[in-house]
Amino acid sequence: MLSSGLLGLTGFGGQRAASAEDKASYRQSNTEDARHAPSMEHLQANQIGMRALKDSELAVSVYPTFTYDASGGGGIADAHDLGDGRLHVKFDADTLYIPDVYYKTAKFLGAPMAPPFRIKIKPVKLEGEINRTTGEAALEFIANFMFTAGPLYKAPPLYVVTKLTTEEVQGTRRHGKGTRLDADGFSRLVGCATVPKTDSWPIDKFLMLPDETFAVMAAQFVFPSA
Repeated sequence: MLSSGLLGLTGFGGQRAASAEDKASYRQSNTEDARHAPSMEHLQANQIGMRALKDSELAVSVYPTFTYDASGGGGIADAHDLGDGRLHVKFDADTLYIPDVYYKTAKFLGAPMAPPFRIKIKPVKLEGEINRTTGEAALEFIANFMFTAGPLYKAPPLYVVTKLTTEEVQGTRRHGKGTRLDADGFSRLVGCATVPKTDSWPIDKFLMLPDETFAVMAAQFVFPSA
């Protein structure tokens, strides 16, 4: 369903034609991604790490939820002790790495995402609180989602602001429940947010923006050795 709709997207009137710079960027993005999460082997006492894991999910608008392998992603946060096991954490958005959503990392209904389509995720903010005593976590996540359909179409960034939590979220179409951190830092965070219009008719029409996005992030939080 989604593939056929996306193929139709490149034929919409009023789309922004890709420039030579866009095409060069597309060719570069289709080479093996050399980006990676920062090393977490030598965390400082005032830092924590986060590793993104395989069993993540993403859904937008009325389209089916797709599975997403985010393994290899992650980042490092400065951590401030608030007492009673609570930490305020702020990740470095410049080094926080989230793998692209494309045919190697995403599947719809068991089938790989069609090769021309790719979503780059550029984090702006990941900050909030983790309670090591209860395992609860609540993080504000802000990012630009940049969609391309081959070298011919590049949509304006989708600006997403959401709260990722280990607790429960309820959207208009979807419901999710996270999993609190276990003794090894493994957890499942869920979030639901409204994606605003981009003022680009093709992507707004296809995704029926403004509309809802729903995300599940499987992650392991890494704490410095005592």
